[in-house]
Amino acid sequence: MNIKSNSFFYFFIVVVSLLIVILQYELWFSSTGVFKYSSIKKSVKAQTVEVNDKTQTNNQLYSEVVSLRKNSEVLESLARQNMGFIKKGEVFYSVK
Repeated sequence: MNIKSNSFFYFFIVVVSLLIVILQYELWFSSTGVFKYSSIKKSVKAQTVEVNDKTQTNNQLYSEVVSLRKNSEVLESLARQNMGFIKKGEVFYSVK
């Protein structure tokens, strides 16, 4: 081998090595890289759990609203417990 082909070979190796380093950097550290993907995946998982919790809470509240609309006794019971309402003709005694 002569010196020209040897230097070309080393130049080629250096260029390929630089390309590999640049591409690896893009793979791991860019805005679409592995680390960003991992953090976004964790965020999506946390938000999914939060959405499921809120969906369950909404379903419970919806069933309570339906119950209050259909049954006036439930509404009366809640008004007595939470707000201290009494019916006409009833006497309220407060014992401390």
